[in-house]
Amino acid sequence: MDRLVSIIIPVYNLEEYLEVSISSILNQTYQNLEVIVVNDGSTDNSVDILEKYSADRRLKVYSQKNEGLSAARNLGLEKANGFYIYFFDGDDSLHPIAIEKCVEALDKNNLDVFSFKSKDVFSKNELQIYNQINMESTCLQEVDFNYFTENVVNQDLIRYEMWTKVFRKDFLVDIKFKVSQPFEDVYFNLELLNRKPKYFASNYVFHNYLKLRLGNTNTRSFSYTRLWVYDEFEKWLILLDKDEIRNNFVSSILKFTFGQYQIFYSDKYVKEIFHIQYKKYFSFPKVLNSKNTLGKKIALILFRYFPALISIIYRGK
Repeated sequence: MDRLVSIIIPVYNLEEYLEVSISSILNQTYQNLEVIVVNDGSTDNSVDILEKYSADRRLKVYSQKNEGLSAARNLGLEKANGFYIYFFDGDDSLHPIAIEKCVEALDKNNLDVFSFKSKDVFSKNELQIYNQINMESTCLQEVDFNYFTENVVNQDLIRYEMWTKVFRKDFLVDIKFKVSQPFEDVYFNLELLNRKPKYFASNYVFHNYLKLRLGNTNTRSFSYTRLWVYDEFEKWLILLDKDEIRNNFVSSILKFTFGQYQIFYSDKYVKEIFHIQYKKYFSFPKVLNSKNTLGKKIALILFRYFPALISIIYRGK
């Protein structure tokens, strides 16, 4: 008999996209699903939309006060009965054959983790075209810590995000998402990889990621919890045993920090916090020996000394 797959979907004010997303899950060719939706205190019509699917007994809806993505995922994990677990976002979409192919690979190779690729989309119309995503896989790659890091840094075969991976549930015992910590997927991946899972990555493109949704803005409120991710970066660096990969990972930290500086550009105090972090990780050898293009290397070096100028140039592009 087909093994049960629990799909965990946190939902907070996603009325604009929820029907497309839920339909892409319930219309999977693999039918033995438990679809766990965690309503994270939505104030729009998300719950009413979910009611439309109440006749499908595979769908289970739980509600909590607004505690954030990590808390919603943790609740879903507690409620899950599946042999396999998949974390999905309620404003994305999935190819109809995705779960079937993932379970096939997990079962055949006795895997703990199987991952696939994602395509960035920028509108609801694009999100709805989820049955035309490339499903021709020409690559099945075994993944260890170094390989994962190299691919995440190069944005190649693997991403940090949970929605590109299906997990064997018993491998996730005692791994939880850190509540109220931004960039929670960095911590989760670190915990996962430390356990040395049997992990294969494919180049199936099964997932549509809605890059920009209504209401998104670059104007965000700053919290010191955003700095916690640097603790995870430090742990990550300690575990890397190849200089080339370490250099590239440091370069990715610099680019991430530059991005945070840009987001909080209007706040003089906050952007200085991120520039201090930048200087902490910056080194000429690591930047010069990274796989960045010459232009990016020059930009990373100049940002160390002229952050405001480089930021203005990039914001104008």
